[in-house]
Amino acid sequence: MTMLGAFVPVAYLRDHWKQNETGLLFLNRRGRPLKRSYVVKFGLKPILRKLGLRTERVGLHAFPHGLGTALCERKANPAAVQKILRHSDIRTTLKYYVHSDLDCQRQALNEI
Repeated sequence: MTMLGAFVPVAYLRDHWKQNETGLLFLNRRGRPLKRSYVVKFGLKPILRKLGLRTERVGLHAFPHGLGTALCERKANPAAVQKILRHSDIRTTLKYYVHSDLDCQRQALNEI
């Protein structure tokens, strides 16, 4: 399984995922990759609805932002985050993909 599997809920892996030669997480009935729009429509949006979150104008692109932020909050090396997100320029990673909220900024200052 790919590194992405580490971020997939265990229940999905247990109840829905089937071993396949490509190692992909979301496959159609024929064993081919699901279209991105279907992953959003039938996977992401139902989960957001259950959580009571908005579903308009959502997509999969939020995941690299969340991953970059989570890695940096856990003190990951920025160069490692850049490589994980597959950016050629670290400035792109830090400027657009790593977000910090006020609590995170306070905690960083308190640690100094």
